[in-house]
Amino acid sequence: VLSLQSRNAALELPTVFADPRLDLEHLVAQANWTSKDGRIEVQLQNLSFDNKDAAGSASGRYRSSPDGPGEIDLTARLNRGEGAAVWRYMPLVVNRDVRDWLRASISGGHADDVRLRLQGDLKDFPFAGGKMGIFRVTAKFNGAKLRYAPDWPGIDNIAGDLLFEGRRMLIRAERGSIYGVNVSSVSAEIADLEAPEEMLAIAGRAEGPTADFLRFIDDSPVASKIDQFTEGMSASGKGSLALKLALPLRRLDDSRIEGDFRFIKNRLMVDPDLPPLTEVDGRLQFTGGSVSLKEARANLLGSPVAISALTRADGTVAINASGNLSIAALRKSVESPLLEHLSGSTPWSSSILVRKKSAEVAFESSLQGIASSLPEPFNKTAAEALPLRIERGAFAEAPPREAVRLTLGKAINAQVVRRREAGKVTVERGVIGIGEAPALPDKGVLLAGNLKSLNVDFWRNLFSGNGGAPLPVTSVNLRAGEVTAFDRSFADVSLRAALQDDTWQAQVASKEVTGDFAWKAQGQGRLRARLRQLILHESRSGKDVIAEEPLRELPGLDIVADNFSLRGKKLGRLELQAVN
Repeated sequence: VLSLQSRNAALELPTVFADPRLDLEHLVAQANWTSKDGRIEVQLQNLSFDNKDAAGSASGRYRSSPDGPGEIDLTARLNRGEGAAVWRYMPLVVNRDVRDWLRASISGGHADDVRLRLQGDLKDFPFAGGKMGIFRVTAKFNGAKLRYAPDWPGIDNIAGDLLFEGRRMLIRAERGSIYGVNVSSVSAEIADLEAPEEMLAIAGRAEGPTADFLRFIDDSPVASKIDQFTEGMSASGKGSLALKLALPLRRLDDSRIEGDFRFIKNRLMVDPDLPPLTEVDGRLQFTGGSVSLKEARANLLGSPVAISALTRADGTVAINASGNLSIAALRKSVESPLLEHLSGSTPWSSSILVRKKSAEVAFESSLQGIASSLPEPFNKTAAEALPLRIERGAFAEAPPREAVRLTLGKAINAQVVRRREAGKVTVERGVIGIGEAPALPDKGVLLAGNLKSLNVDFWRNLFSGNGGAPLPVTSVNLRAGEVTAFDRSFADVSLRAALQDDTWQAQVASKEVTGDFAWKAQGQGRLRARLRQLILHESRSGKDVIAEEPLRELPGLDIVADNFSLRGKKLGRLELQAVN
């Protein structure tokens, strides 16, 4: 008979636990043993202990066997336990991979009401496949963190249950959180602890801000599995996720993923070049190698849109969208003076191809159904078609560049090459062709046009007070049969101009004006002109531009015209000097 009370003791149990030394602050034990026919039988009436990891008690019986590990009948209970120490109290008969997983995966928190029941011949442990015996461990834990696999965001502050029974391990979490997302009904299960390759199955549901779901995807192996499909997206609103993972503990690169995310009235920014989608409702489903979105609905610029997505055989994710664009609805979302000259609505379609962090975007519409009162070549009736196509894709240069192309019937043919760095977009070169399709220059942005007529007054007044040019134009090459400027007409105009440092250098030729000029915009500006002729006709009837727009200030002027005519009168040579 053994009766023992001890403080600051230690037990060495190398055949029981992977970490054999158990430091005990308090230990009380009562036991007896007998030996007969070479077999030892131990009766443990009561054992209670307390250390930094746990406090509990145990009782039971053990009988040795000459041809095996022996028979046992043991009941134990912990009334206090640290979550991070769970692995330490798993007996050696539990697979090493599972013990290592518990050690790496559970941290923090505490376990309550931990119970162990072990009964039977230990050679049959863990008593699966109809073999008689009991192996069962149950525990409740709170405040723990579960990091179920490397590179996956952990689940914080979980509360749930732990179960070992036979060959099975099961963790159920009633609640927890990943970033700002609340998770529930989470389970982590290994169905067969003795399988040659242990398979961990994770399943759970979560509800919370969509932005945090996107962060979860981007910070997990899901991102690489779906080819960074969600990278660069931003969202506001809430959603729900059902997620299933199959993780081979010895080959995590072979993990399988199934996810089903539901958008609930979200605002979603898919691409920085595209306007945001609002009121997004739909289900995004993804697996280890595919993404799909079926019959999603949203609003784009105030009009309804249908969206679908599917992964192609080559791994590219294809997103398709279609809708009907209403000018009246567009005016409520976008402030642009152009819209005051448009009316009606038109169908449109768009596609986005996502692969390797890059996206190819295409948008097109016939614009049939929209009427335009803009000057030529942009005016049209609602019945007429004026095909619009906008494309964005990779450009064959190193380092990587992207090209944006826009065509509007035969009216506009434009292309821009740009690069993205640290969230900033820089235009490197481009061309805007109006009535023609000029080649892309080696540097800078060229504005070129070949027009029957150009109403400078209209465009100047339309965009007055609406900021500068949307693109950094550095050269101009325009030809027009008629140009209207300051209520005067100029015929057969040819203009070439280029920006050199901070000064525009230009040559103009027409029936009324011929010569060179330079414009420097710093301060109040300075205009220098050397003209062979300058003919100013009567202003056209109608609004008096000068009266309508009284001059507040004048630029510096240095103008010389060899032959100057005003309203049909030849006045000879003109020299004009004005300095601010």
